[in-house]
Amino acid sequence: MPDRKPYIFLGVRLFFIITALIAAVIRTNSIEYARSLERPTGELLPIHLPIIFIFSAVGVSFVAGFQVSRPRAETRLMTKPSWFANPLSIYQPCQFFHMAAWAFLADGLLTITTTLIRHGSLSVLGGLFLAMGAGSWLGIHLLTRVFRDRFAEKGP
Repeated sequence: MPDRKPYIFLGVRLFFIITALIAAVIRTNSIEYARSLERPTGELLPIHLPIIFIFSAVGVSFVAGFQVSRPRAETRLMTKPSWFANPLSIYQPCQFFHMAAWAFLADGLLTITTTLIRHGSLSVLGGLFLAMGAGSWLGIHLLTRVFRDRFAEKGP
């Protein structure tokens, strides 16, 4: 009989991503969201999105890289991000950031799509989630490249 444990972690990841998608649908269907599209975006402007992308990539690389490069962890290999690894493990922070990146990407894409369909305009908020997700994903990808000798292909 195959091991069911990895499928549980896939379910946990999908639960978080589906929760992000539900939040995007609820948010874009609210009356307040429609009203916010009519007035200026406030302090979040489209020019801020590349900055958010860069800060997300650097921030995730820094936080997860601290865990990867610390001296006490030299005996423990990190596992490359996988859909079947435990995303809530304290010893594998890259797994959590991988899951969060995909949740932000899904939320951002759905927010942009539903705003475009329902209101005929692009959403800076959707762009924010998209920039955070893409930046986090890039940060994890760069981290696995820089510390390639500390990452194993499969979990322990």
